[in-house]
Amino acid sequence: MEELAISKNPRVTGNLPELPTETPDYYANLKSIAFSANSLTGTFPSSYYKIPKLKYVDVRKNFLNGSIPELVPNRTQPNKWEFLYLSGNRMTGTLPNSMSYMERLQELDI
Repeated sequence: MEELAISKNPRVTGNLPELPTETPDYYANLKSIAFSANSLTGTFPSSYYKIPKLKYVDVRKNFLNGSIPELVPNRTQPNKWEFLYLSGNRMTGTLPNSMSYMERLQELDI
């Protein structure tokens, strides 16, 4: 599976799902996660950075709260994300320092 998308459905509710990063075979080729324009709540899962080929993350227009977690454990393990869309939520706080390690990031929408 390369893309996981459930978008534009306000009847999709509950917490933004954590992905089981302990079973990499399930998500070894996952490049895109799109859960935009639903009614998802909770916080943004920091475990998404562990998905090795993930490049596109779109969770805008939900009801996510809390702050953006540290998305990169350290500079020696930068993620490959190119697009990160978080706008239209209820998130608070400042950007984590680890955002500066996201060297491939082309678009950030907060």
